[in-house]
Amino acid sequence: MASQISMIGGEYKVRTITGDEFDVIYTRSSTTVKGCLSRFRRMFENSDDEWVAGLDVEYTTVLGREKDLKDEERKKPAVIQVCVHNVCLVYHICHADVECQDFKNFLKDKTVKGVTVDFKNDKEVLGRIGLVVGQPFDLQKASLVSSSLPSMLNLAAAMIDPSYAKLKKPHHEFHHAWESKTLDEDHILYAAMDAYLCFNIYKGWMKSNSQVCGSSKEVSAKRKRDKDEVEDVDEDSE
Repeated sequence: MASQISMIGGEYKVRTITGDEFDVIYTRSSTTVKGCLSRFRRMFENSDDEWVAGLDVEYTTVLGREKDLKDEERKKPAVIQVCVHNVCLVYHICHADVECQDFKNFLKDKTVKGVTVDFKNDKEVLGRIGLVVGQPFDLQKASLVSSSLPSMLNLAAAMIDPSYAKLKKPHHEFHHAWESKTLDEDHILYAAMDAYLCFNIYKGWMKSNSQVCGSSKEVSAKRKRDKDEVEDVDEDSE
């Protein structure tokens, strides 16, 4: 059975193909985004785990070849998904009420590892609206499996559960709806699963290498060093 989504208590809940569950916050509200980011921060600060967030981007639809278009006509982020542990933010940024500086700061924070698949394109598209990921980690380049350019589902089958190999990506036309005023549940589910899988593929990879996130003093020490370095840079720039 494929993953399923339902609305419970004002938030979406997803049950994955393996039976695991996580919460989804779908929004275009900067206030809601700020609240979700605060939730992520509490998760980080209340745990010894490495600070990791699964990250994925869905694009606006363009007509014609990208290289033939003017800058303002090229693809831009329509939806940005961020997953930390069992909570996933699906931010419909192309319809955001106002610009959210807290979200920009979260992405560029070098103490948070943004785990992605095929980050090259996402980096370029994010940059078109002034967004930068401070510490990106591209799973596709990490040699997790033998394939040189593995798909997200191949990585998930190898690092989470073999059942993910049975899933199929939706038809190309499915991706033309990201600019809709409101996403339907199928698109919210798809978006949330991508970020969730990024987070859990990385978690599975770390576990397979016997580097259990959350029990390593070295990880905690490195995170503190990174944070101190960032603070030192900020002080020097003042």
